[in-house]
Amino acid sequence: MAMDPRQNVRPGDKLRIAAEQVNFLNGLMRQDTGFKSGSLDGYEPGKNIILARNSTGADLPRWGVMLISGIEIDPATDDTRRRSFEEMPCITGAKPNATTGGKFVIAVEPIKDGKIGRVCAAGIVQAKVSFSSASHTRAKPKDDTVGHLESAADGPAEILWSGGTGSEQWALIRFGGGGGQLRVGKYTGSSAWALGDCATVTLWKRTEEYCSPTAIDPPETVENVVNLSYDVPADSWVVIGQLSDEKWYLLESGKEGSCRQTIGGEDITKWTGWDATKVQLLGHDASGCLKWFDVADECEPSTSGQGGGAT
Repeated sequence: MAMDPRQNVRPGDKLRIAAEQVNFLNGLMRQDTGFKSGSLDGYEPGKNIILARNSTGADLPRWGVMLISGIEIDPATDDTRRRSFEEMPCITGAKPNATTGGKFVIAVEPIKDGKIGRVCAAGIVQAKVSFSSASHTRAKPKDDTVGHLESAADGPAEILWSGGTGSEQWALIRFGGGGGQLRVGKYTGSSAWALGDCATVTLWKRTEEYCSPTAIDPPETVENVVNLSYDVPADSWVVIGQLSDEKWYLLESGKEGSCRQTIGGEDITKWTGWDATKVQLLGHDASGCLKWFDVADECEPSTSGQGGGAT
């Protein structure tokens, strides 16, 4: 006979659990999403912790890295899968590749091959980072590698702290913020960087002692920077930014000792009426539209019929 569900028990008492007690406990556990997969030391359930199936072909260690290659439960299939997706999404994890970018997760518990476990999809998390340069402050997934991230001059993860700058160092990283990096560098191509083209930028850094940037040794570069602004002369200083699509774009440029022909990233030589052979002022016409005015034509003195003085 089952015991009274309201009766307390003492150490050594035999338990005869009533169905009412089991149902009550099940109800409590359903309210606690963190209970469903067992305890996880150091992590509370949250929006940044989701489920992932390990489809890398090998066991994944804790703090391992996986590419988000798809989802395990499609919410469009039926109501049961929709509810499961709303409660806790489950992604499919694969080995990172050269185009992973920011589509990766960090395992917060070991996950056997083919099994499901919990991963961090964004935020601040522990990780292993293999450094190729002591000056690197960013990290990114390494092609065909699940055990650690690799350091980089640019990358989707910011290294907040590391235990060193060698191979596979403990680190604290922040990722999933959607880009937002700004870097200073030089375009050192042999010819002008044309509007609409991509180019490689050699990065420079600012030191605490000086306001001006200094060269990074060994040199670090960002490849495939998109130019949607204007033609950039060779050997120009540039400011580039990484947007939420994780691509780098030219924001501004300038060349030491050169004639400046840009304002706020706009090539003023492309504006209608520009004439490099004349002295001009930029203003607006009676309609409020920008217009180049030739100084010689607009400001040339005229003579009056009375007294012959200039007016």
